[in-house]
Amino acid sequence: MRSPVIEAKFRLELTERMPVLSVSDGVEALLGYKAEDFLTSRISLKERIHKDDSKIVERVFSPEIHPPSGSFNIRIRHSDGWIRCLKGHFTRESRAGGEVVLNLLLQDVKSLWRNRGELETPSFFKTMMENTDDLIFFKDENCVTTAVSRNMDTKAVYQLDHGSTVVGLTDYDTYLEENADVFYSRDRQILEGATQVHMVQQRVTTKGAKIWLDICKYPLRDADEKIVGLFGISRDITEHMMAKESLRDAQIIAGIGSYDLDIQTGIWTSSDVLDGIFGIDQMYARTVEGWAALIHPSDRAMMEAYFADEVMGKGAAFDKEYRIVRQTDHATRWVHGLGRLSFDAQGRPTRMRGTIQDITERRQAEEQLRLAASVFTHTREGIMITAADGAILDVNDAFTQITGYGREEVLGSNPRLLKSGRHSKEFYSEMWRALTDKGYWSGEVWNRDKAGRIFAELLTMSAVRDAEGNTQQYVALFTDITSIKEHESRLEQIAHFDMLTGLPNRVLLSDRLHQAMAQAHRRNQLVAVAYLDLDGFKAINDLHGHDAGDQLLMNLAKRMKQALRESDTVARLGGDEFVVVFLDLPDVEAIHPELARLLAVASQPMQIGDLDLHVSASIGVSFYPQAEDIDADQLLRQADQAMYRAKLDGKNRYCIFDHGHDLSICALHEDLKCIPQA
Repeated sequence: MRSPVIEAKFRLELTERMPVLSVSDGVEALLGYKAEDFLTSRISLKERIHKDDSKIVERVFSPEIHPPSGSFNIRIRHSDGWIRCLKGHFTRESRAGGEVVLNLLLQDVKSLWRNRGELETPSFFKTMMENTDDLIFFKDENCVTTAVSRNMDTKAVYQLDHGSTVVGLTDYDTYLEENADVFYSRDRQILEGATQVHMVQQRVTTKGAKIWLDICKYPLRDADEKIVGLFGISRDITEHMMAKESLRDAQIIAGIGSYDLDIQTGIWTSSDVLDGIFGIDQMYARTVEGWAALIHPSDRAMMEAYFADEVMGKGAAFDKEYRIVRQTDHATRWVHGLGRLSFDAQGRPTRMRGTIQDITERRQAEEQLRLAASVFTHTREGIMITAADGAILDVNDAFTQITGYGREEVLGSNPRLLKSGRHSKEFYSEMWRALTDKGYWSGEVWNRDKAGRIFAELLTMSAVRDAEGNTQQYVALFTDITSIKEHESRLEQIAHFDMLTGLPNRVLLSDRLHQAMAQAHRRNQLVAVAYLDLDGFKAINDLHGHDAGDQLLMNLAKRMKQALRESDTVARLGGDEFVVVFLDLPDVEAIHPELARLLAVASQPMQIGDLDLHVSASIGVSFYPQAEDIDADQLLRQADQAMYRAKLDGKNRYCIFDHGHDLSICALHEDLKCIPQA
């Protein structure tokens, strides 16, 4: 049954004072004020209009006679302090004295929607909306919510205790005003012609929990391609955002610099690691101009345009590889920058926080390697609807874009045509068991597209059941997350392995050394740490270039891995320094043949192109456990001291750390300190 439309009519004279000539009785129901309040100028209609609708105010309240009529959407503050969304119609007329009179009809958009009566939602949309974990919603051309999916806890998404449904309400009825302002402006972009609006937002639910939502909005058009409303999909990505935070922690451990930029002032702060990458000190001017000065001149215009257009203009994540000029030695270095914007309640960017990593060696060793342009890139969701026997009934355009299969090609087929072969029978059995028992399944799946490309997708499947509980259909929604999976794998590799040799880096070495020391106590065996430094490596770099030196290091790393036992670990600390951890040694004597083998491997001639290169190694060794309790860092320092002793004794040899010699050196230093005092 239809409800009356709540509306009010105003007649105003478009002069400087803009007096109200007449007001209809409906104004109290619409805005909460009596007609006398406007006729006596106690309340100004213009001043009650939302500040962000100033352009509409200028157009409607202009004293010009043209255009003589029109329609608009506007927001006005009610006497109770809350915002109301209104539909407006106006006409202008000229009086004999030359004055222009404005006739306004203002209508409450919620009562307009109720007056139309509820429209039947298409069956496939109902199926999708009622059987997905995502929040799907529809709005009309006046931003009134007309339908919302049932399965998501809407009270966890909408921030006010509005009741059991949001259908028939505007965002100003269901959100705090500052958030409703943001959503209203995004809705108007769609209703005014934008093809898509995308935003990622963190919210605090009514229960106090923090969640991340990925929201996409799209226009709804009628048969004549006129925009008649919009629909949106809101997906909970909290787990993915938390995983990315963990990855950032791993980046810090791996020596990646961080920064924090204040968008309003242009001032940025940086970590010590980042200062080292850029070669700057605490006195460096951390301003927008200072950042631009660090960028290589050939990349400066490109980076300024990228930041202005993609990051600030579209709100995209900062993800770029570019060149800098290090200030200490003016060397050109390649860096990879990541960053994410933070927004205020009005949707304006306030800060950007991120990381920068020096990737010069990786660029030189792997010229074709490129990190994915964006970590957080979401494509439109693919939708597939199947019968109870698995036959595909319908797919959307995104399905075709992701899989490469046309709609007509897959109708009547079984979804197994996408199987990649990466999953076991048990995996699919568990999936169907969950669908049967719980009515839904969600997880990551590897599939194969029409061209043979294997891709990863985040998949949610739901069973559609009739009143008796019998499954009638299945609905699958999926997103291609291949780039994210590849990026995560790459970051994991960078965090724990040396990019040149593929050996464990300092971070992974520390972890394995701690495990080895704990194991030594349990098994009552010795652990030996060998610190290896190449003799003559600098001369090779100076004479033949860094490419030859890098190739020598890679070849030597392979030889050492082949010469060691499977239980032992060889790691590269940087430059020409390596560390080997030997496990389960019965006594000190057992290390000698292993060290002799390492010396022999290092001193073997190495053919690099037309070059016949020769190096040797000096090795220092320390053992664990010892008479006194020591930690992993002390163990490494002892091996380092022994290595320098091997250098002094003539190189191409190994030296075992001597506690007695170390104590005598310390005593000598103490005596030398006392001599000036005497």
